[in-house]
This record gives sequence, C-alpha cells and structure tokens, in this order.
Amino acid sequence: MELLAIIVGITVGLLVLANRRIDFVLILLYFAHIQSRSAFEALYDNADDEATFSLNNHSELGIKTYADYLRLHEAVHETAYTRFRVFYDSLLRLFLTRMLPILVLPAVVFWSRWYFYLLGVLIAIIIVIGYKTVVARHRIGFYQRMMIGAVLANYQKRRKE
Repeated sequence: MELLAIIVGITVGLLVLANRRIDFVLILLYFAHIQSRSAFEALYDNADDEATFSLNNHSELGIKTYADYLRLHEAVHETAYTRFRVFYDSLLRLFLTRMLPILVLPAVVFWSRWYFYLLGVLIAIIIVIGYKTVVARHRIGFYQRMMIGAVLANYQKRRKE
C-alpha cells in the first residue's frame, strides 16, 4: 500500500506540475524573499542592462532598440513594485486555491498512509524542478527576467487602454 501511495503521488504530482504550472511554483519560490519595495527595486534596477534586453523578446512591446527599452524601464519604475505585487499575489492565490488542493486532496484515499502519498508528490516536485533547472536551463535569472518582462508588458497594455 505504501508503494502504491508513492507511485500515485508521483503520478499526480507530475500531471499537476507538468508544463507551465511548475513555472508558477518556481516564481513563488524565487520571489518569496522579495517582499519589500527596496528589495524588488534593487532587482528591477539591475534589469536595465543590455544582457536582459537581449535575452527577452520585446517585439510584442514595440521595443526595437536598447534606448527604447531604457525609456520604458524608467517610465515603469514608479509603478513596478505594485505591478509585481499584483502578479505575485495572483500567482499565490492560484497556487493556494487551485494547485495545492488538487495535489493534496488524493491523500484522503490513502488515509492511514497519507504521508507516503505526499512523499510521492515531493519526489515529483524534485523531478520537475530538476528537469527545469538542468535540461531546460531555467534558473533564477530566467524567472527574474520573466517577471520584469511581465511588469513591462502590463505597463504597455495599460498605457494603450
């Protein structure tokens, strides 16, 4: 019964965390220590270099040159933290209300062996994080650039409306 609980935990964990959903969890983990405005602004200020510009695809934002990127980066600076908090809080709500219940609810089936099921889910999380880190090469800088890109895209979208 214990082996079955672990196998079901791994299977459910892999199914729930497959594709882009693990990215949400990793964003939550990587940005968990950035809760203050000063910490986020330090990260945001570091994202005005040419490496960040060259690694992101800014064509959907209408940015063609590095100078355009710097102008947009400076214009967003005032509202960047509030936009970041909106994104982060919505990801946290998504995780707590949708992903976590789906991951934990099957533990009821293994009532007396629920901890083996959760061990299987933990193994699945480690497998998917290992895949994202080693094979897909999505490390912390990738998720930081993704969040900065989301903040810039949100500013552009709101400005057009």
